[in-house]
Amino acid sequence: MNISNPHLTNAPNTGKISPRARAHITRGDVAQLGEHHVRNVGVVGSNPIISTTETRSGRKLASGPIFVWKLFLVRGMYLLECLPKCGIRIVVVPKGATSKSRGKSPGNFFYGGQLRELSIFVDESGEFGPVSKYYLITLVFHDQSAAIDSHLDKYRRVLNDCGMMDIAFHLSPLMNGHCEYADLGLGVRKRHLSKFLVFTQSLPFTYQTFAFKKTGFDGADKLLVRMKRDITSFLFDHLEFFQAFDKVKVYYDDGQQAVSEVIHEAIRYTLSKDAYMFKDAHPCDYCLSQVADFACGIELTALKYDASEATATDAIFFGGSNSFKKNYLKKIRKKRMG
Repeated sequence: MNISNPHLTNAPNTGKISPRARAHITRGDVAQLGEHHVRNVGVVGSNPIISTTETRSGRKLASGPIFVWKLFLVRGMYLLECLPKCGIRIVVVPKGATSKSRGKSPGNFFYGGQLRELSIFVDESGEFGPVSKYYLITLVFHDQSAAIDSHLDKYRRVLNDCGMMDIAFHLSPLMNGHCEYADLGLGVRKRHLSKFLVFTQSLPFTYQTFAFKKTGFDGADKLLVRMKRDITSFLFDHLEFFQAFDKVKVYYDDGQQAVSEVIHEAIRYTLSKDAYMFKDAHPCDYCLSQVADFACGIELTALKYDASEATATDAIFFGGSNSFKKNYLKKIRKKRMG
């Protein structure tokens, strides 16, 4: 539920609760405002926050968080500034919203849970010139409440036990023996690929890849329009998932400025919220950026196998088409968002 309140500052700043305000904030009208909290504590059901008691007139008065309402009346915006710092989420019901009591609800607020944050790690393959045949964008999604530290520690221990270097994973240099992999033999590089594949299977993430054959577009502008359309459609198809988050952060290392704008605009248009863009998210600093690189590379390799365009290097690392699909593509696609 996406609720905003432009009238929040109009709430009275007095030390007492008027009968009219009490009539609005009581009666147990907080329903269906819950969400999955950090580490899946659970979904708050109907009327979970306010308990009710009968008055002599037969009306039900709130006995739950009414003290928060009193604090708000007394301290005003000070309370609103403090609660988020304590990890408390404020859910605001705007004026004019319908309620079960009198058809209208005031600018009340309710609280509970911690702010949820979604991280999106972006990787791309291709360019807008004539060099590459395909252009791919891979988005890796990670709920920040799902820790990855233990998985990363285990992966590093495995590398150490095998006498292997902890190198930031980058599929293309690994397969071609470039950059950090220049001094490593073929056998060691194959082992790095195998260990990283196992590592990805345990991580709490999902991903989606958008692939485009550039010959089907008359110029970069039309390709960008199609990218935005496809990403926007994907976000709409999974709107319930994305709207569960309060903040979206996008990590995108040294990518195309036009692609960065497409992603940002698609998120803002679909989710009605801005995405915080971090363009200096180097894979060495974020293991999920390395995962995005891996997923993007595997999806590109799948396109090449399907078009009978696999290279000799592909065959050395992945074998034939059936072997590649069984040992790599099928495993990584278990993480693909349905």
